[in-house]
Amino acid sequence: MIYVVDYNCVTVTLIYYWFSISYFLLFLKKKIASILISITTSPKLTCQRHLPTNSTVCVAITLSFLSLIQAAVPVVTKVFCSKDDEGLSSAHTRGLPADHSGPVRVVEIEGVDQNMCCGTHLTCLSQIQMIKLLHTESKRGHTLLHFVCGDRVLSTLQTALDIQHQLNALLSCPPDAFPPMVDKLSKECRTFRKTAEKLSEELAVIHAASLRDSRDAVLSMHRGASDNEYSLTLQRELREVCEKRVLLLTMGEQNNAQFVLRGPVDIVDQLGKGVAQKLGGKGGGKDGKFQGKFSDLRKIDETLQFLMENFKL
Repeated sequence: MIYVVDYNCVTVTLIYYWFSISYFLLFLKKKIASILISITTSPKLTCQRHLPTNSTVCVAITLSFLSLIQAAVPVVTKVFCSKDDEGLSSAHTRGLPADHSGPVRVVEIEGVDQNMCCGTHLTCLSQIQMIKLLHTESKRGHTLLHFVCGDRVLSTLQTALDIQHQLNALLSCPPDAFPPMVDKLSKECRTFRKTAEKLSEELAVIHAASLRDSRDAVLSMHRGASDNEYSLTLQRELREVCEKRVLLLTMGEQNNAQFVLRGPVDIVDQLGKGVAQKLGGKGGGKDGKFQGKFSDLRKIDETLQFLMENFKL
């Protein structure tokens, strides 16, 4: 249900919906300028390429549509004997082929518009039942008009109400308070995330100090959740240590885990694929770092044993 409005040519082109609705909405090119001017005093509106997205404008346009629907404006067809008939001068078209011959069919929404068309149409606008312009979207020098018609207006409203009821329960506030409440929660979430990242960094520094004091050739650490800040900080703190020793860092839960192997370049190149196989996962790397994903946390001990058997200080 999208129409494209080109203000330079003041035309409306149907993208998708019933033929009769397309011609019904073509009355925009005659009415839209007066609608906009009645809402705002700006003298430049009729020269703008984009339709304003103000909700007041959408309501005004929708009411103009509904007035024609309520009036049950007839949709009639006329057939002219040839393309040279004078009656075709008032019909809008992109033009007939130069070699066209024979009758020409015109569909008219009385008092709104006339268009050449051979498609199927409603008999009057009341059969549309109702129409609601939802919003506008600027795209490639045009304005897209998003709308729903007929029963879809009711289904769209019901969907919106269902979502509203769910948000009422989740946010514990009335609909008019949704935006400020969501904004507040979003800011709090960003604050909590920054705090968690800082704590992860501090924890990684503490764990790195503990591992640095160890005399083991193979160092290991497991983090119950995938934590990028923790991983980067731990590796950075143990960079010098890993020039001589090996570190196996695993993070995550059963069926969704990650691993990082750090150590001397030649050792990591030699043992990296073996570590991935022992963990039952896949990975790759270079320059003393091999990382990947695996699923079975129970294989970590077996993998550490493999590293201790194949690497000694």
